[in-house]
Amino acid sequence: MTTKPKLLLYLEGTILDDRAILYLKVTKHDSGYLRRLIESLPVEGAVEFCQSMQERFDLIYLGHRGEEQRNVYQEWLQKHGFPEGELIVGGYKAKLPQGTSFAIDDRVQDAEDVYSKLGITYIPVNEYCARWKKVSEKILNPV
Repeated sequence: MTTKPKLLLYLEGTILDDRAILYLKVTKHDSGYLRRLIESLPVEGAVEFCQSMQERFDLIYLGHRGEEQRNVYQEWLQKHGFPEGELIVGGYKAKLPQGTSFAIDDRVQDAEDVYSKLGITYIPVNEYCARWKKVSEKILNPV
């Protein structure tokens, strides 16, 4: 049995568009944010991108919040039709799985060092508006 390479997708800002709840002046550390997270929509094209990658990669979803939000993240992913994948919580402090080939993340200032230290190819995207076609090209046709 061959194992597929792993593709990591950061949740907040990369595939999860939480702007609709941020306008309520609720900080990301407030319980109001966490309760409303399930109402957020996916970033445009994110579901389709993940669906197109699931045959070639094992998907890993990385949420910034801790263990107490695992069920909320899982419910959100299922609600919006994201393919099954491993869910890791705890942001950059979490232990990322070995064999992760690529990481897609909008948080350049935080992510750059983390992924390179682990030998993961980092693909930065714009917050809330990834250009999924270009991301696909970088993953499927690396230079």
